[in-house]
Amino acid sequence: MIMRGTVKMIKRIAVIAMMAVGVGTFAADAPKADALANIPEAKDYQLVYDLDLMKVARDIVYDADNSAKLAGKAFDRIAYFIELQPNEGDAQYLYVSMDAFTPDAAKIGVPTVASGNTFQMPVANMNVVSNVKGIVTGTGLKGGNIEFWPTNYGQGNSAKVPNADDATFDFGDTPSPGDYGSMQVHNSDAKQTLFTLSHWITERNADIGIGNAPSGQPDWTFSAAAKNFKSMRLRMLVHLK
Repeated sequence: MIMRGTVKMIKRIAVIAMMAVGVGTFAADAPKADALANIPEAKDYQLVYDLDLMKVARDIVYDADNSAKLAGKAFDRIAYFIELQPNEGDAQYLYVSMDAFTPDAAKIGVPTVASGNTFQMPVANMNVVSNVKGIVTGTGLKGGNIEFWPTNYGQGNSAKVPNADDATFDFGDTPSPGDYGSMQVHNSDAKQTLFTLSHWITERNADIGIGNAPSGQPDWTFSAAAKNFKSMRLRMLVHLK
């Protein structure tokens, strides 16, 4: 017969053993499945940059930077995959790929002054996958355009982007002197911003979002929405020829 004191000792040893092997915390600490693996097209793409948007700031420091390894290699497609975990609610993601708009893999990242990757132009044959309600998804989509620059910008539609509004910050704006910054991918045919990273000068005040902003400016300008998320990640990829 096991005495009461012996039972207590056995339970105590069991708890210590569980703590030692991490049984009590295993479920919480186990890595989650990579959402990018659920995008079939992405398996054929090469990672160029990986960026934790929680620590984004004026001087962009990538968590992974393979641009040097890919220097000189020809590619025909560029893709972006953004993941946002709101402080409350379900995780959001958006994947968008397009025909290459530059032959230099180093130029597809965040458009800082140092990077020199400034683009305001249409992009062709967009493929869009997202779990965010209202996003127009599909393959070979027309109406894609990008607004990548490290400067300020105004509402005027200087590039004559179809469906853009001169009175709002949307998918057709005008770069101007300053350091606000814009990294935005749009579907102008759908009158829709696909994703935004703007004003990354201070990490928790960045304008970040998927789809059109629910209020304020459609492209999230002045939203400082980064504070609404507890984890954020952006990956930039290319498809080699």
